[in-house]
Amino acid sequence: MTDASDDVAQTQPRWRMPRWGWVLVFISLALNLLVVGSIIGMRFAGPGGGWHAGGGHEGRGGMRRVLRSLPQDQRKEVRALLREHRQKVRPLRRALREETRKLRPLLEAESLDQAAFTAQLDVIEKRRAGIQRELRSMVEDLAVKLPPDVRARVIARIIGRGTGRKRRR
Repeated sequence: MTDASDDVAQTQPRWRMPRWGWVLVFISLALNLLVVGSIIGMRFAGPGGGWHAGGGHEGRGGMRRVLRSLPQDQRKEVRALLREHRQKVRPLRRALREETRKLRPLLEAESLDQAAFTAQLDVIEKRRAGIQRELRSMVEDLAVKLPPDVRARVIARIIGRGTGRKRRR
C-alpha cells in the first residue's frame, strides 16, 4: 500500500507558480519598498526636504531668496554686514579646524595623555565660543538695522527657523 501511495505522489505534478505570478510578486514588493522608503524619507528629512537641511541653514539659495526680496538699499546694507562678519568668522573657523586636527595625534597615541587631551578640548571649546560670539554680534547688528518684517525673515533664516513652512511628518 505504501508503494502505491508513493507512485501516486510521484505522478502528481507539483504545483508551481506561473511566471506572471512571480512578476506580480516582484512588482508588489518593489511598490511596497517605494512607499515605505518614501514615508521614511519624509519622516527623517529636514525642513527643506534634505537630510542636512535642518542643521542651522537651509542652503545658500534660501538666504539669496530672502535678500532678493529686500529693497535695493536694504539688500546692500545686509550684504555688507554679512560680508563684514563673514570675514571675521572665517579665520575663527580656520583656527577651530586647526585645533580640532590637533586631537587626532593625541587620540592615536599609544597611551592617552589625559591632561593634554582635556586641555585641547578646552581650547576647542573656547574657539567655538569665539565663533558663537561673532555670530551673535552679527544677528544683533542685523536686528538693529532692519525693519521688523524684514528682520524676522532674515534672522529666522540665519538661526535656522526656515521659511515658516510646516515640516512634513
